[in-house]
Amino acid sequence: MKKREVDLRTAGKTIINQLGVVLRTGHLHDIDNVAVIDAIEKFLNLLNPITEAEGSLRIDLVGEFFYINDSRVRYPLEYMLNFDYLLREFQKRELGTVIFESQLRIDDLKAFLKVFINATYSSTPYEAMETSLESIQNIRIDKLKKIKEDGDIDQRRIVKKTYFNAVSFTEGVMNKLKAGEKVNMKVAKRVVESMVDLILSEEQLLVGMTAIKDYDEYTYHHSVNVSVLSIAIGQKIGLSRKALTELGLVALFHDIGKMEIPKEILNKPTAFTEEEWRVIKRHPYWGACTILKLKGIDRTSIR
Repeated sequence: MKKREVDLRTAGKTIINQLGVVLRTGHLHDIDNVAVIDAIEKFLNLLNPITEAEGSLRIDLVGEFFYINDSRVRYPLEYMLNFDYLLREFQKRELGTVIFESQLRIDDLKAFLKVFINATYSSTPYEAMETSLESIQNIRIDKLKKIKEDGDIDQRRIVKKTYFNAVSFTEGVMNKLKAGEKVNMKVAKRVVESMVDLILSEEQLLVGMTAIKDYDEYTYHHSVNVSVLSIAIGQKIGLSRKALTELGLVALFHDIGKMEIPKEILNKPTAFTEEEWRVIKRHPYWGACTILKLKGIDRTSIR
């Protein structure tokens, strides 16, 4: 993989998030407010090094995903609020592409922000933006292209929400167990049941979500991915809905034993020692012990 691609994938989520911050702040405050200027400066600090190296930075909205210079931007949980906000605002304006060229100044972004906000009040928001941006030479836009029927988009939204709800729930469970608190297994089952229902009706869409990789939230994404794929395999071999739920539940908790591994070992950047490997190899045992203590999981599924 080329270094350019790695850099874009690493920086992409931060750029999209910060653009969301700029637009949200601009909606709340006067355009010359210190909070708006600060948000713009942070965005330019991310943007300009890339436009200098690449010549331009192109943001595309395709379906419900953003791409930067043709590299798909992954959706980290901590940025979901701004990602979803930006998605909605682009869709409201029928805005599919924004291209930033060469080095931009604060005044360029202020002008873009003003045009973006004012388009809200137009009956033809994209056309209003296109006309107003003609005077800004280094920012260009293109119209949103509809690639799916509305029903398909609604279903994708449901699938995405279900997936990220499961990731968020998994993080919450891990934190509760670390703190010695009880886990509500009824809620856990409802989360898994929602995934089972989608596997039965929209298998391809939900399984497709397992391609999302977020290294900051790796453990939680991985746990949900294993659960989704386990349910999909179980469905293929003819398991009942109840059995699929139990399978998905234990799959969701399959790595729970890693909580017992000291962080200095689990996050060690270099090779493990023999003793460290012995500790790591015990995590399935610790996980089984933890799951056995949870009330509401079928013992047959655990075996």
